[in-house]
Amino acid sequence: MHIVIDLVLLAILIICVWSGYRKGFIIGIANLLGIVVALYGAVLVSGAFSYDVVPVLRPFVSGYIEGQMDDTVLEQMGLDNTDLSYEDILAGDSQLRHEFCYTCYTTVGIYDDAADQMATEAEEYADANEVQISEAIVEVFCERAAYVAGVVLMFLIFLIALMAIANIPNLSYRIPNMDVLNDAGGAAMGFINGICYCILICWALRFLGLVIGVDTLGKTLLAKFFIAIDLLTAGVGI
Repeated sequence: MHIVIDLVLLAILIICVWSGYRKGFIIGIANLLGIVVALYGAVLVSGAFSYDVVPVLRPFVSGYIEGQMDDTVLEQMGLDNTDLSYEDILAGDSQLRHEFCYTCYTTVGIYDDAADQMATEAEEYADANEVQISEAIVEVFCERAAYVAGVVLMFLIFLIALMAIANIPNLSYRIPNMDVLNDAGGAAMGFINGICYCILICWALRFLGLVIGVDTLGKTLLAKFFIAIDLLTAGVGI
């Protein structure tokens, strides 16, 4: 699967470069602006309304994650050779809380860096609301799942709408008598646009470990590179 992901990302880059070469420099700039506008519009909408979905997700997520806590998580932490529950174990050693939260998230398919940040948020949520760590883990997961799904959905909707509006005039928008700038500049902008798409795809894949395989992203080359760049998604949240 990790090879497939890298090949798909490489194909996206090649297609975007070729498309940029054909459409020209100005269209390439317009496409980049469209990506940015669609992304941050999606962030605003998802941030405003995604929490309304959390109560729907909570019952399903709670049963699954808490089942992992009793079995897989304690085993991975080397704490399964005891009759104590995870709550009793954590009560006896508060320093294990972060590792426990982190392991819960990686077990359900969250990529390393995202899992680490969500673990910190779960600890803060538990302390601020005086709830058990298991409840905090579920709440943070539900909030993040609803937010990420909202960003992806609204980004696609906004991007399609912006592209449809841009194509209404049906003009080439090529700079007269500057073929080199049109072709080379268009290819360069296509490459930049391709990088943006790849960053966004990899951002979303960080939360889909149960679908693509928990360890898949860690074995990739291109996906790990795009996750490390993290320029476009710096203002999006985790």
